[in-house]
Amino acid sequence: MIWIKNHGVTGSTDNLRQPLKDAGVPICCYSDDGKTTPVVVLKGWTGLALNDHDLTDDEVVELIEKINSMIMVARDLGANHDEFDNKSEELDAYHNGEHPEA
Repeated sequence: MIWIKNHGVTGSTDNLRQPLKDAGVPICCYSDDGKTTPVVVLKGWTGLALNDHDLTDDEVVELIEKINSMIMVARDLGANHDEFDNKSEELDAYHNGEHPEA
């Protein structure tokens, strides 16, 4: 799961899908092969499940950082709890129900 945040814009899924699609990331409401990329909204972050696509986390992060300076990547931020290395791991734990506060 890649966790990103788009600041200052409401509608946290559609406004992220189009610029990512334009950058070559296979994220859209309906792709040509009929697959969709699940989108999760959690604690003010948008999670993009990219398991069905042949992109590494690093490739996606690189594309995201290139297309919009207003997008923040959770992997680059510190977690609120010491047991997690970064915000992305912490959000994964919330999403999976494994966070101490979940």
